[in-house]
Amino acid sequence: MKDYDGEVRQVFILGKGRVKPAILITNDFNIRLEELIRKYSRRWLLEKDISEQIHFFHLNRNSSGIVVKVDFDLVMTLLAHNLYRLFARDIDGYSHCVANTIFKKFIEYPRKLNAK
Repeated sequence: MKDYDGEVRQVFILGKGRVKPAILITNDFNIRLEELIRKYSRRWLLEKDISEQIHFFHLNRNSSGIVVKVDFDLVMTLLAHNLYRLFARDIDGYSHCVANTIFKKFIEYPRKLNAK
């Protein structure tokens, strides 16, 4: 790594349906491997939630320059995200799915079937 003189530890995580390995780089040599992976898995879940909100709920597209309206949009987006999570939690085999999957399987697809 450029401009870093210390030693680093690289961990490659294979499997779990990944095409490419996940790579962790740390300078903490005292943490056990299991703890390191657990620590980063929590961060990945948080990043996945943020990514889902940006892509599915268009969180990065403010509908107005008025602060009150932007705040309202944010609250509604977070509410919708949590409702999808609650809905998915109650369906066997779908509790791990993102909002886009739940939308396609249970809202959009049945609507298309009924339209025919």
